[in-house]
Amino acid sequence: MKKMVFTLWMSSSCFAALAQSYSFGNTQELILHELTLPPVVKQTRPPEFTGGTKALSDYIKQTTSYPQRALLEKLEGTVYVEVRVMTDGKIVPLQVIGWIGGGCEEEALRIITQMPPWQPALVESQPVARKIRIPVVFRL
Repeated sequence: MKKMVFTLWMSSSCFAALAQSYSFGNTQELILHELTLPPVVKQTRPPEFTGGTKALSDYIKQTTSYPQRALLEKLEGTVYVEVRVMTDGKIVPLQVIGWIGGGCEEEALRIITQMPPWQPALVESQPVARKIRIPVVFRL
């Protein structure tokens, strides 16, 4: 009986020693560290002019020249240029909407075709081509 108790005591002592030498305290830290990592989120967003909406507005204001004929005829209004923003960010003009005359449509197309590349639309973090309308405002 004493041998059996001694054997059990030795077994439990060895197990306790093993358990201490292989501390499980780090496991909890590892699990907590893994839980605090941000999840991977696939991004979805519309196309965007590099620098945002304010940068687009500034670009249009700085590069637009009021057409002479529109000035003489005192024409004002908004021309919308429908474009496709390709996966590489390049702009492909499709059509002009909102004719006001006096050369405003041609001027709107000119500044759109010279526009720098955009940030393409993303669907699940993959670039995709998207159609958008860009307003070009002509005010005296």
